[in-house]
Amino acid sequence: MDLEHVIASVLDMFEVRASEKHLTLVGSIVDGLPTHRIGDPLRLRQILVNLVGNAIKFTERGGVTVTVQGEPESEDLLKFSITDTGIGISSDKIETMFSSFTQADSSTARLYGGSGLGLAIVARLVTLMGGRIWVESQPGVGSTFQFTARLEVRAAPAVEQPAARPLASLVPQALIGTAAADDRARALSILIVDDSIDNRLLLNAFFKSLPCSLDEADNGRQAVDMTAERRYDLVLMDIRMPVMDGYAATRQIREREQLTGVPPVPIIALTASGLQEEVTECPAAGCNLHVSKPISKAALLEAVRRATQAPPASFGQVTVAENS
Repeated sequence: MDLEHVIASVLDMFEVRASEKHLTLVGSIVDGLPTHRIGDPLRLRQILVNLVGNAIKFTERGGVTVTVQGEPESEDLLKFSITDTGIGISSDKIETMFSSFTQADSSTARLYGGSGLGLAIVARLVTLMGGRIWVESQPGVGSTFQFTARLEVRAAPAVEQPAARPLASLVPQALIGTAAADDRARALSILIVDDSIDNRLLLNAFFKSLPCSLDEADNGRQAVDMTAERRYDLVLMDIRMPVMDGYAATRQIREREQLTGVPPVPIIALTASGLQEEVTECPAAGCNLHVSKPISKAALLEAVRRATQAPPASFGQVTVAENS
């Protein structure tokens, strides 16, 4: 992977949000640092999306800076820093920042949203990359989240290699069609339901190059209302949300479908990684498939292919395991 490309793609995702809040958003890689590396660009992007998204969320003035530099102990060890001028974190809360379902302050959760689960997943991914993560912060001044990752240096390719498999090939051919004179693909209508704007941004990025029409809802109640007003080809349903969670929303959608006699919309649940009780409850609530977080693009598109390829009545309770 090319670090420059990964950093640029993350900054591009948040350019509009930063502009709306009148924040600066800057990325830099130390001069002379080899940028072509062996690693998983999807996982690295997921880490950065979460940290940059949080930085922008909790910053009202100033800006956010992403820097990458080498570590003296090894050429393969990199340090990433995400610095903001936001609300900061008190010292007694820092040690719990990377624990599952922990947020520094419940009042912060009410004001800004989020459960804190994202940082637990980030910490897990960083560990799997052979690194560690920590934060330095001062309330009212800002925070710097830093993490290391081992990414082996690899010489830049002399010639760009073609993609092994076009992303569009993962879209069911039955939905592509050739009815239009210009052979444009029919858009697959998808409703993304997630209370985290960062997660919605990531899912939008996954479908960016595919023939899809995307709508968004930030809680289960909105999803129930939106599916009543419009027939979607697919719903991506987060499980843990405020107002109404994914289980309740899916049950209400299924109840309405039974009462009205309309074909059931395929629903893919997005569940927290490692929580077996969520996996078990998903089919009971009426979800067709589930994909575990952190979400792999390949696993998600494979789930979409499976969910939209078969007739609705033939869906079984299949679990799509994440490929790691």
